[in-house]
Amino acid sequence: MHRKPGGGGQNVFSGNEAAITGDRYALFTAFFRDFYNTDVLLGKRVSEQTVQASWNVAVGCSAAATLHRLVRSVIARRAAGDVTEM
Repeated sequence: MHRKPGGGGQNVFSGNEAAITGDRYALFTAFFRDFYNTDVLLGKRVSEQTVQASWNVAVGCSAAATLHRLVRSVIARRAAGDVTEM
């Protein structure tokens, strides 16, 4: 997530909504790759099993639950004055 003044635009939410309702598996793969900084830390501070376990938990949630969580996150960050980008 990136913090920027001025709040987030609708396009930030729309892109994530499309990814969640489309190919959630690819979304989570990319998210955890970035979250764990695997290009630098994989095999050093983060194991493949850690990344896989996180992915397994995430994809075990329904698309509706994932989308609901995204909406709540966007609302909370906008209220705090942040822009939410995934």
